[in-house]
Amino acid sequence: MHHRAQRFICVGVSAAALQWLLVWLLLRVLAIPFIAAITAHGLAFIYAYSLHHAWTFTGTHPHRRSLPRYLATQVICATLSGITAQVLSTAAAAPWLTAAAATVIASLCSYWLSARWAFAQPKTS
Repeated sequence: MHHRAQRFICVGVSAAALQWLLVWLLLRVLAIPFIAAITAHGLAFIYAYSLHHAWTFTGTHPHRRSLPRYLATQVICATLSGITAQVLSTAAAAPWLTAAAATVIASLCSYWLSARWAFAQPKTS
């Protein structure tokens, strides 16, 4: 379990760095922030899912099961992160605190749902 958490963090941090780099590069080329951000997020999603499937959670899960669950996981995490940021911003929290809280909420939610649901081993009878 300890090694899986470390691999999850490595993949997550590298996916976030990849997304940042892609947004930056695409903004220089496209100059359309929405398209740049969506494209970068999609590519980072593919990268993160692929590594989580193959390395973090050992690749024993059929894609037809784990991919839709991972996609739903990320939608749930993004929503919780957005709600956290909105609530803290409304409460006039410092931007650094708001960003940190939204990131921590999304990361913890992502790990828990990925480990317990998206990549969980099917129960055998």
